[in-house]
Amino acid sequence: MTLWAILAIALLARVGGIVALQAWKRPNYMEHGPIAVALIEHGTFAFGDFGVFQPSSVQSPPYPLFLAGLYKVFGYEISAATSQITAPAAHVTAMLVNAFFGTLTVWLTFVLVRTAGGAPRVGLFAAAMMAVWPTQVYLVTTVQAIAMIVAATVAVVILFYRSVDTRRLGPWIAFSVIGCVAALTEPVLLPFMALSGLFILFWRGLPLNVRLRNATILFITALVVLGPWAYRNYLIHGKIVPVKSTFWVNMWKANNPNASGTDRPVLSEEKVNELKAGMSDAQRRDTNFDNVRQYDLMSPELRAQLTYKPEVEREEVFATTTKAWISQNKSGYLKLCALRLYKTLWVEADNPKAWNWPYVTSRTFILLMTPIGLFMAWNRGWRLFIPVMVMLTGLLTYTLTIAAARFAFPYEPWQLTLVALVLVGVFGGAKRDEFVTKSIA
Repeated sequence: MTLWAILAIALLARVGGIVALQAWKRPNYMEHGPIAVALIEHGTFAFGDFGVFQPSSVQSPPYPLFLAGLYKVFGYEISAATSQITAPAAHVTAMLVNAFFGTLTVWLTFVLVRTAGGAPRVGLFAAAMMAVWPTQVYLVTTVQAIAMIVAATVAVVILFYRSVDTRRLGPWIAFSVIGCVAALTEPVLLPFMALSGLFILFWRGLPLNVRLRNATILFITALVVLGPWAYRNYLIHGKIVPVKSTFWVNMWKANNPNASGTDRPVLSEEKVNELKAGMSDAQRRDTNFDNVRQYDLMSPELRAQLTYKPEVEREEVFATTTKAWISQNKSGYLKLCALRLYKTLWVEADNPKAWNWPYVTSRTFILLMTPIGLFMAWNRGWRLFIPVMVMLTGLLTYTLTIAAARFAFPYEPWQLTLVALVLVGVFGGAKRDEFVTKSIA
């Protein structure tokens, strides 16, 4: 009953956040919106950039297809002046789906604690924090796949352990499908999913036939989920693009003479003064204020090389430009890597939406408490290997490539389980947790 009450609060908080912010007025759909419109109006997965409108892989298919379905059902309008997509009903529906996945993640957080070896009250405390955690509530107010990715990231950890504990086929199939679909949606999960195929082959306690069976199923699932998209990309680009064709453009955004480590440049002094003077969330989210990206600071020479070039040719230009800059600025690249790690772990200060006390306070608290909770979890015999590997592979990817505030959100549920362990241990007088295998089943 306590968990049901927490889930109800979680859903109300997320729906309340959507309504309070009137988030449908600033949906922040990124490339998903234009691709969804192209699917409806042109029947093709296409995107226009640098004067070229063509079949594209700047995003992977799951979320644009989902959004196209909503636009088809609820309708949309495109501004002739700004090319912005107005679709209040479709965008609200997308956010409500996000709220469902956010609430699901609260339940999964409880299950994650029990799976890792924590006591029920630690799980309830972690779920309660997830229910109202500012960043987790806020992330559902955009038309993006982040809420689904957060849920999937927690689910794959649970399903991996459930599979090796029970040796049953069902949990491993679910792990493989959810993990591969999540990796197709957010490629940062690809390294972990690839490594998990190796982990399962050498997992102690499993018979050899189970290890081989699971590795084979994961490989086949990857071919079925990722294969058709990769083949489609080969047909349209003439080269292998496993998921997205944006690796080098993102590398350039994060590693160039104006780089801040993210897609955004360093905030100007004028904007910093405006933020310090006090701005509402709507003002910080307004594209008229948060309107500068690395593209806007691009040199005329580089822009000339990119204009009217196909997508894969632009990637080659970005690759050449970025490699040259890194080779000439090795120390600068290392400093940017450290900055990206800092921004991912703590606060992306060049994002105007980060200039509010709930965000800064919650991110500071979770950063300070995580290492303490990690030590306590290790001391109590929690199972840490898989969740730590998910976090480390993601952090390494962001550190070496590009950072963004939203990239940290999939790891917050695990961090909050560790925070809950600390708080229950300090204030609840908790004894040493006893791992009970029955709790997993």
